[in-house]
Amino acid sequence: MRYKKLLSVVNILFVSTLYAGNTNVINVHVLGGLSVTWLSNNQTVDISPYTNQYDSTNGYSHNPMFGVGAEYIFTQPFAVLPSLAVGFGVTGYSVNYNTLSGTEHPFVNGGTFDTLNYSFNNHSYGILFEPRLIYTQTTWQPYVLGGLGLGINRSSNYQEYPTNPNGGAQTAPSTFQSATNYTCAYELGLGIQRVLYTSAQHVQLLTSLDYRYLNFGKASLGPVVGQSTGNRLSVPVLGNNVISLGLALQF
Repeated sequence: MRYKKLLSVVNILFVSTLYAGNTNVINVHVLGGLSVTWLSNNQTVDISPYTNQYDSTNGYSHNPMFGVGAEYIFTQPFAVLPSLAVGFGVTGYSVNYNTLSGTEHPFVNGGTFDTLNYSFNNHSYGILFEPRLIYTQTTWQPYVLGGLGLGINRSSNYQEYPTNPNGGAQTAPSTFQSATNYTCAYELGLGIQRVLYTSAQHVQLLTSLDYRYLNFGKASLGPVVGQSTGNRLSVPVLGNNVISLGLALQF
């Protein structure tokens, strides 16, 4: 008898609460925005038998961000909180960064020599699973979201040339190769959305404005041909502060 009462309580608190609403919807969305990223790599790279120091000069990078995804929304999942909706979605992202550039100090383990300028490109892609909590009882509906998934960072097109064309520095015969790095990506965000239009078939067009912190982790170039060490020229963290606008169809 005691166990039956316990099961009845569990049913009331959880089962009936989580399935209180029957009007669930699918949301298909696109995002576009501006990402601000601290793009820097001040590091020493051991390319046996010599060691180079690389000091970037970029600082903050302003980059375009695009995303597309889909979401399943439980419009009234909690009987005790009918104003809250819960969404579970998947979104793919693309961020193309400014070229990272700086000054290379060659053979720092052997003295002081003329410098070179270097540059390379970075591009991040991500596929994230995103739970979202939405307050639905106002025209402008606030929401919070999180995300966790796969980050794909592509570093490519490494170039270097003497800072002073008349100096003694020379471009290396073999330089860092392009490489793709797979990381754990995550995000946190908050925003607002509102319905712009509802059709006779109850299909809705929505717009949204939000802030997201998107972290794609580390990006590294590949090794120099013949390099015997594991050191790579890299960007330690590709953390993006994103302001994005979105459009969504909900049906």
